[in-house]
Amino acid sequence: MQRILITLGLVIASIGVLYPYLKQIGLGRLPGDIILRGENSTFYFPVVSCIAISLLLTVIANNKQEAMWQAQDCNPFSKIIEANWVYK
Repeated sequence: MQRILITLGLVIASIGVLYPYLKQIGLGRLPGDIILRGENSTFYFPVVSCIAISLLLTVIANNKQEAMWQAQDCNPFSKIIEANWVYK
């Protein structure tokens, strides 16, 4: 749990440091992001940017999980399947 919190903190800090560069490449200003400007206020909701970041993190997480299974050289679900065959 501690390792996850430290990693999450480092990721948030690195995003904060890299924010000016991310803004230059257009992340956060993609077509489909919602911007409502009033006289005294602005509402900004980056819908498409959130979806793009979510897809990127999903691909990274799935690749990491698959790499962990390959490193263990076994699928954790294979033992469950084998156990079901034995008892039937």
